Amino acid sequence: MDRSGLRRWADNSVAEDFDRYIDLLEQGVFRQDDSFRDSVYSAIETGLEAQQSLNIPDNEAASLFAGLTTALIREFGLHPEHGLDAYLSLRIRHGTLSGHLRGPVEQEHLVTRRDLSGRYLENMHWKERLGADLSFDQLELIGDCLQALSRSFDEIITRMTQDLLQVRREEKKNGLILIDPSNITIAFMIAETRPGLSFDDFFTRCEDMFWALVDSSSSQITSAISDVVGEVTNLFDRTEERIREIAGDEAGPLKDAVLRARGSVTSAIEEIKGWLAPPTTPASLILSVEELIRVSLAVICGFYRNFEPKVEFDLGPLPSLSGVVRLFSDIFFILFENVLKYSGNPVNPSICVRAWEDGDYLRFEIENSVEIADDAAVERIDSAKERIENGSFRRAVRGEGGTGLPKLAKVIGLGSGGGDLAFGLIDGNSKFSVAFSLRKIDVANFAEEQQ
Repeated sequence: MDRSGLRRWADNSVAEDFDRYIDLLEQGVFRQDDSFRDSVYSAIETGLEAQQSLNIPDNEAASLFAGLTTALIREFGLHPEHGLDAYLSLRIRHGTLSGHLRGPVEQEHLVTRRDLSGRYLENMHWKERLGADLSFDQLELIGDCLQALSRSFDEIITRMTQDLLQVRREEKKNGLILIDPSNITIAFMIAETRPGLSFDDFFTRCEDMFWALVDSSSSQITSAISDVVGEVTNLFDRTEERIREIAGDEAGPLKDAVLRARGSVTSAIEEIKGWLAPPTTPASLILSVEELIRVSLAVICGFYRNFEPKVEFDLGPLPSLSGVVRLFSDIFFILFENVLKYSGNPVNPSICVRAWEDGDYLRFEIENSVEIADDAAVERIDSAKERIENGSFRRAVRGEGGTGLPKLAKVIGLGSGGGDLAFGLIDGNSKFSVAFSLRKIDVANFAEEQQ
């Protein structure tokens, strides 16, 4: 949550109303008598039933205070750039959760992705691996079973991201995170707000109250995640049982893969509980390199709904990074969009991402499949190289908005003491490769600027 961004919003949107409320208190227009405070404190001590029966005073000042307090607390949760919902979009809903959960299952080659018609692709890995041991009919039934696993597993992920791991509001009625202050919350803040209170202190009190409301959802979140663990466990158990019915012990390697994936996925789901304790600012988000890249992948898939590339990661030991979400989003949006536009396959091209540490540098190599590599493609690549070599890409990026590899050169600081960049067709023009580096000091400086 970006506290400084929310403070700017509050200064512009509710500070004037707060000052007016304090003026009403100081002028005696609205008096908080001892009986009101006593009723509030008594309701808190007595329990839920008494709290539900407590009413906010029916007057202009109390209505003004209730409105500005509710508005500020809701912005802590729902501001599209600075609130908790923005954090959830970045950290969870923009692909990181899907990659976190799908990764162990994809590693075992158990799930596939959908084609343009929405049907899940045939699982060729297990069809080929079991082909010598099973009949054609058995292989067909195994394929149907794995397609059903892919569909059901993705439905669980979608429900978690789109329905459950949300701040509850009108359009997300199943959201697990409740932030709307109750009457007792507002009444308590009225009782605790005295003449002379500064807006700084009021802002901090609202922030504390917001986190108290979020914390009150923790048991519900834990319970819901436990339910999902049970659902996933049952899904993999049913899959393993169905495979046994079809092929018995002849599909032993596949059954073992299902059991391994089940254990890895349930552990991954449990880890999500810790994700819902966000850092103070988005700039301090600590993400792995794979998570940073998956955020960018989810963003471009949001722009291009039919783009579902098959991405593999080959990552060496790498540090987790903070404050560089925008940097990595800029870099990998360019790279993924380049694949979409020029690989000849705008739906499901194969992409391999490699990354490793090399002294003072982080090095990356991205290869993608190429369907068509005609003379126009070669000319386009040569033109991009020429613009980078002669430095004209700097003017073009400013003047034209900058897309493609020349823009990537600018983002990584090529030619100004930053990283290096090389790209071209490889393997008989069947693949396109982009290799670039980032200086660790440049990454650190960028992160510092975001604080």
